Amino acid sequence: MDQNEFSVPRRDACGRHRATQRSKSMTLRRRNFSNPPEGRSKSLQLNIKMMNLNKFRRRKGPAWSRGEQKKAGVSNSGSSKSCMVETADSSKPQNSEVREIPGFYYDAEKKRYFKITKDHPVPGKNFVLCQCGGYKYISSKNQRKIIPGDIKVTKKPSRISIVNSLHDREYTRCSQTSSRNLFEKLTCLLKIRQRLKLDPCVDHYLELDQFAVSRIEPDACHERILTLYETKPTGNQAVQFHDLKKDKNNNFEVVHKMAMMKNQKITGLLWSPHEQTKNTYILSLLGHGNMSGETMVFTVEGASQRIVGRTSVQGNSVWTNAWNRNPLYSNIISIGASKVALTFDVSTKRRVIHTKCESAVFAQEFSWSHPLLYNGSRDGCIRTCDVRLIGANWPVMCLNQGKLASITCLRVLHDENYLLASGLDGSLKLWDIRARACVRDYEGHINEITHGLRFHVDPTDSLIFAAGKDSVTRIWSVGSGKLLHTIPFPDNVDKSFSPIPALSYSDEWGGKGGMSGLMYGAGDSVYSYSY
Repeated sequence: MDQNEFSVPRRDACGRHRATQRSKSMTLRRRNFSNPPEGRSKSLQLNIKMMNLNKFRRRKGPAWSRGEQKKAGVSNSGSSKSCMVETADSSKPQNSEVREIPGFYYDAEKKRYFKITKDHPVPGKNFVLCQCGGYKYISSKNQRKIIPGDIKVTKKPSRISIVNSLHDREYTRCSQTSSRNLFEKLTCLLKIRQRLKLDPCVDHYLELDQFAVSRIEPDACHERILTLYETKPTGNQAVQFHDLKKDKNNNFEVVHKMAMMKNQKITGLLWSPHEQTKNTYILSLLGHGNMSGETMVFTVEGASQRIVGRTSVQGNSVWTNAWNRNPLYSNIISIGASKVALTFDVSTKRRVIHTKCESAVFAQEFSWSHPLLYNGSRDGCIRTCDVRLIGANWPVMCLNQGKLASITCLRVLHDENYLLASGLDGSLKLWDIRARACVRDYEGHINEITHGLRFHVDPTDSLIFAAGKDSVTRIWSVGSGKLLHTIPFPDNVDKSFSPIPALSYSDEWGGKGGMSGLMYGAGDSVYSYSY
């Protein structure tokens, strides 16, 4: 028997021919499979043919010898899928066994795949990057008919700030996101609903030629308001409290109560934020000449009020005050003076904390639940102290808003990781307490010389209301920093006397279930803005 009958020429991994020795029994079996006898059944013959065909299919086409191709019945005409096929398109692989992958083309010369991009298109074809992110083939005839909007221009991503990303993620995860979006949309629909005219001379005790509202402070239940007036001809300031009553249509009625006048500049005016002491408010006087600054505690009883406590800061001016909102420290108030911050217990009238500062304290704010007090000073720094410490207390953290940004107002958000601060240079910033970095700037606020200029935040921490030195009230989105709406000063009010309007926002004016909106004080009236 010839040797070729026992060996089949094969190729190894390197492409070299090798001969595989087979036994005589294997050769006979192959002959029997290829030429089955006539005596076998048709089903058995079909199974043998299929086994024989599958056996040859598992072999690579390029590695076959011509003898094996003749035995398998493979022709060189190109009808079989396992043979080499010549195509006119050079972008398709010449070997049809190589699959066509979407988004890639095969280079026959380099024998590899390349990704279809704008810089590396398929040779002989035109592709356009579509808005869906894929590539669209365009013939040479339709190349001039490309729609400009169908092409997406990709830009290199900018550098990502970790602090800003953390703020955006936490802000969008908040359960009040839907309320924030609703408030931002309704802000553009703010309009005057009602005008409330005030009269500090209702008891005929004060004699004033002209007065204008410069500050509005609501109590804990939003059923009463304190108003601060600028007066003429004396130039003193007057304080009056009012009751707010509402009818079925949520229209307000103002009931005027007792008013008093002070011959010193009033720098602090604040109701108690707690239900058990809702009839108590504090008032701070700057002091002048030989008179030191002081803070007084008043209790309201019916239509009258009386003083129940007084604290004087020897040799210092008092610039601001704050009341602790934590129920565990409901009796703690703080006084911001020249280079010092003092904390007192209202019930025992004893000093608790004495915090030394390098500059005069212009603004103060307690945290909602944490035992922290934030002090904003003239030098543009925000310093914190722990209210649990007794005695001398030094700052534990310092945030620098700017050398020219003397702090005028501070607000801690309900998410106590964030703090809002405004400065005399017109800056309005959102600080991340954990990173000790500014994460948002609110542009457009104007302030130059008014140290007591304040801003307000709604209960959902979604909107900022701030009146500028230019008499314009601006409303920003806390999350995005976008300026949503502006309110001009009323045309029928003389702003030469008191050019900055007084603002205060609440969701329940007049008590529980009341009207939500913005109280806007200008001239001798308070305007109610609602959606």
